[in-house]
Amino acid sequence: MKKRLYRKGNLGTWLLGVVTPVFLLDAKRKVLFFNKGCEEITGWLAEDVVGCVCDFVTEVDRSTVASVTGTLSPPAEVLTGQSCSVPAFFSHQEEKSVARLIHFFPLFNTEGLVESILGVISEINQPIQSTPPTMTDQLHAEFASVRLAVRQQYRFQQFLGKCNAMQRVMRQVHNACSSHMPLLIQGELGTGKEFIARLLHQEGTANQQAFVPFECQQIPPRELLRTLKRLFETFGEISPISIVRHPGTIYLANVDCLERDIQQFLIDKKEFFSQQSKPKIRLLAGTTESLHKKQEQETILPEFFYLITTQEISLPPLRQREGDRKLLAQHFLEQLNRGEEKQITGFDKEVWKQFEQYNWQGNLRELKTVIYEARTTCKTSTIQLTDLPFRFQTGRDAQTISPPETSSVLPLDHFLEQHETEAIQQALQIANNNKTIAAKLLQIPRAKLYRRMEALGIKTE
Repeated sequence: MKKRLYRKGNLGTWLLGVVTPVFLLDAKRKVLFFNKGCEEITGWLAEDVVGCVCDFVTEVDRSTVASVTGTLSPPAEVLTGQSCSVPAFFSHQEEKSVARLIHFFPLFNTEGLVESILGVISEINQPIQSTPPTMTDQLHAEFASVRLAVRQQYRFQQFLGKCNAMQRVMRQVHNACSSHMPLLIQGELGTGKEFIARLLHQEGTANQQAFVPFECQQIPPRELLRTLKRLFETFGEISPISIVRHPGTIYLANVDCLERDIQQFLIDKKEFFSQQSKPKIRLLAGTTESLHKKQEQETILPEFFYLITTQEISLPPLRQREGDRKLLAQHFLEQLNRGEEKQITGFDKEVWKQFEQYNWQGNLRELKTVIYEARTTCKTSTIQLTDLPFRFQTGRDAQTISPPETSSVLPLDHFLEQHETEAIQQALQIANNNKTIAAKLLQIPRAKLYRRMEALGIKTE
């Protein structure tokens, strides 16, 4: 049977002009129809939206059409023939965002297959009777709400977090963006130290210049010092062209591994890191270690320590970010949906249980890797327990196995003193406190017995 084509008739003409937002998608989520009501609530013209594919993503940048199409993307159950209503936030290009309900209605062809999807947008206080939103839909809406709130308050596009620890980090980053002073970012492996460093560069005054990262643990010290010297030599000429070529930010990852001669070189160049320097360069550093201990061990020069700790930001590990893990998992999943025909919308509730119980030693990096591998093997619209990679399953099992019991072992000196005291006291008791007889029983000279009794604090009546 030939596929029936849509005709633009009186109904379509009438729907174009109504103020109730109405849109139409095909079975591959491509926008076919976008009326005047949709234009008014989004600030986007139909000609910009029609023809775009609606990926299941959350985009808060109002300058991109994905901020609209991501909101219009239907849940997976709609594509299988089920009507539903989901909450959503619409970010108007020029006005504030508004919360609405999107009601999705699958339209079937003569073969009983979903051929298109009709969407109607309504006020939240005027719901149409339909299936209540799923946990995935609610999380998608919460994710959009949190990202929007962060963007409105701090202008950050990709920053995500609502726990107290991350709220503090956001305030610190927001304040540090307006500064040019050196800054140290401390956190475990995989907590996002370089992400914060790049964010500080992008939001700072030198964002038109280069961000130059150095991995102090991997680059040979001689090569690193030679590269830094060449980098600072570029500051010899000051012209509009040369300034653009200058690095705006240097980021030293694992700065605790930096050799002392390189530390001294940066100390000698500290005038470039001041607010008044022209040209100036911002020095950022990241570490998983406590630099206070490194300073005590004299592997960090005191002057260098005080230079890079002018400002400090401490990133919490993922296991301490209560309330953020689900949002971050949804964020990584939706990032992977972009441009893909297969759209995975969420996670099974059993997966959430495992995620909450897991210790996440690799933090955000491990979470992103697990979700990438799970999405690759997923055959349904949501990630199931069986989709989780082998590395996650073995890590989970290792965390649930109790460590072997270890017997309490006394220090050897304490162990010997304890048994020596017991032997001397037993010999004295048998000898009725006669030291000469006790010494013979112990087979040691009497003088040695007196010395050991004094050292061990053994007294007789």
